[in-house]
Amino acid sequence: MTAASCYLFRDLPAEKIKAIYDISRSQDIPAGQWLFHKSDAAAHIYLVEKGAIELLMPVEPDIEVPVALIRTGNGCVGIGALLEPYIYT
Repeated sequence: MTAASCYLFRDLPAEKIKAIYDISRSQDIPAGQWLFHKSDAAAHIYLVEKGAIELLMPVEPDIEVPVALIRTGNGCVGIGALLEPYIYT
């Protein structure tokens, strides 16, 4: 998948796409592994190449509620890496 295929970046010029690639990361993630937690420092944006990523929102110390399922083809997570204060939300 390319950054240009992510719905947020589809119409960006090439120099902006390059900036996204500079902080993009290719990584195999096993099922059940966390990418990041809310309020972590945001260093990378993740483009979903295969599979899916479930976004969970904590509602109590040990309870999370699913809020989105990001799938292959046009999905990306970690937008906080593009915006100050560079924190995952």
